[in-house]
Amino acid sequence: MNISTLVRNPPIWLKEDIIAIPAYHESINEFSEILWITPQGEVLTKTRVLTGFHAIQPVIFATHNQVSVLHRSMDLQLPRVISRQATEHKMKWQTPIIETLPNSDSAMAGLTLDENFWLLAYNHAEQGRERIDLSIKRANQEWSVPKNIEHLPDQSLGYPAITRTDDGLIHLFYTVDRKQFRHVRFNQAWLEAKND
Repeated sequence: MNISTLVRNPPIWLKEDIIAIPAYHESINEFSEILWITPQGEVLTKTRVLTGFHAIQPVIFATHNQVSVLHRSMDLQLPRVISRQATEHKMKWQTPIIETLPNSDSAMAGLTLDENFWLLAYNHAEQGRERIDLSIKRANQEWSVPKNIEHLPDQSLGYPAITRTDDGLIHLFYTVDRKQFRHVRFNQAWLEAKND
């Protein structure tokens, strides 16, 4: 009875004439997919990305020849980010990867700073939703040690969204107990600086 296609994270441009929208279904079964559309809004096809992991709300990153999709795991016995890669040209999906990044059933958001430099906002914890953290990944490297933005024990931090404006500033938004919004601004130099 998966009767809806849900979207949490923004689409990305893969080529001049293709937009990839990360979507998911959450009902009797949970699975993620990518909707491939034209700039005019015509749906070309859809590709199921991940099933069998209770993983939803995908985040897409892409290089010139590869698509990487990260998922939030709803399985509390597997509190990890789950990813899957495919070559962009043939869209043949590789075996899913259980990343080293912990994430306790919490939404994530991603931003491509350049083709080989990705930023992920997420909850770096195996239990609860009391953190908002940032991690970066460069081509052929692992995700970095997290940079903690906020940690509020016994409260719920979540639903991050992230964007970059024309002045180069990166803007992170998230909720506190689903009652307040936080807005944090920073630049790439701060992001790349070592944690204190």
